[in-house]
Amino acid sequence: MIINASHLVLKQHFQQKIRPSDFNLVYNLAKNILYYGTKEAKAETETLLLLLNPSLEDAFHLWNLPENPLVSKLLTLRNPIIGYDEYIYVSRLFPKITKEVILQEYQDNSLNQISLMDPALLKGPDLSKEKGKIKGELFVKEESKVPIRVLFHNYLDFKGEYPDTIQGLVRKVASSFKNSPLTPEKDFPGVIIVHIHGGGFVSQSSATYRLHLNRWVNSLKLIHFSIDYRLAPKNQYPDALDDVWQAYLWILNYADSILGIENYEKCLHFCRNKEAKNYYCGRFSRS
Repeated sequence: MIINASHLVLKQHFQQKIRPSDFNLVYNLAKNILYYGTKEAKAETETLLLLLNPSLEDAFHLWNLPENPLVSKLLTLRNPIIGYDEYIYVSRLFPKITKEVILQEYQDNSLNQISLMDPALLKGPDLSKEKGKIKGELFVKEESKVPIRVLFHNYLDFKGEYPDTIQGLVRKVASSFKNSPLTPEKDFPGVIIVHIHGGGFVSQSSATYRLHLNRWVNSLKLIHFSIDYRLAPKNQYPDALDDVWQAYLWILNYADSILGIENYEKCLHFCRNKEAKNYYCGRFSRS
């Protein structure tokens, strides 16, 4: 009933030429919930009619609703608490996926098929000598970089410092005790999760999926990398695809050497298995 009432309020909200404030949005939502509380069947019918024939603008507004600052804050309240949730920003160090690349694949009838490539093309430059500098730059947001949300059930001391908060003080004290549950561990199990959020390359972000991500993090006890790619129509295809590609290869090449996070089977053999014709590491497909 609450979901149905929300849809109907949003329809009214989007149809107004002058958008009401966030307060009015919440007020109208509460009013509709009270009204439809005794008219659940009517709310369901009106919602189905709305969803069966939405305008393009309404569909996009609805799809991007979780990105609204107010809605995002409200949704955050339902998210399970995890130990680490912070962005890193990685540089594009690998051959780019451009329109020309896509057109060539189309002409070669190899679109959405990844064939075996020279592993050297997929291996990034050696950054070991600049590890300290590179690690510091990971937390500097720049438009030219790809943002990746890093999540873990425990606290990760990637920056070499603790947050200037009460929670940070507790972690700092706890880190002095061996085997403390708050002490960052370096012996990761060698398995990581690379998450690519939905949205058809036109909407949403890793924040939209925080409820699922936080649950997975706490259940699996594995580090999750959630990639925030650029969205259309502001950014044209294949910009989003290239962001995913760049971030994925950065994780495989540098998560271990820069962040100390071991990849699955080191994963840098890049298709040494000749039978994996359409996959890198037998696990990744552009399709």
